[in-house]
Amino acid sequence: TMAYGIRNMPERDQALSEMFRVLKPGGALVCLEFSTPPNAVWRALYGFYLKHLIPFWGGLITGDREGFVYLSRSIKAFPNQQGLAAMMEKAGFEDVTWKTIPAASPPSTWRKAEGVDAESPQAPLSGFHLGNKTYKQMFCLIK
Repeated sequence: TMAYGIRNMPERDQALSEMFRVLKPGGALVCLEFSTPPNAVWRALYGFYLKHLIPFWGGLITGDREGFVYLSRSIKAFPNQQGLAAMMEKAGFEDVTWKTIPAASPPSTWRKAEGVDAESPQAPLSGFHLGNKTYKQMFCLIK
């Protein structure tokens, strides 16, 4: 399980492959990470928020504006939901799925969410990805 961490891995493909390697058969990788809003209007607003508001408020509150510039750049450079799912599949995970989590939704609703439509009035904030290592894969590795 990882929350907001894979984005900071310099070699994401290698990190995902290593996670797959050490995961026991029947196990699952659950990854929560920032996402890209599919709606163009929300994407533009989110881009402004990342570029201007996060560094401004972060710098004002903590005195470390550059740390928040890094945060906003790393979020913006991270692949979208489909991109992360493809990376997980490339690493060997099967049945990779994701759900988009709307901004300001409480964690108690995440399991119930079926994702957010691109035209939704809610801006997605995070993507919740799940990838499995099946028992079938264990037998393929033994051969």
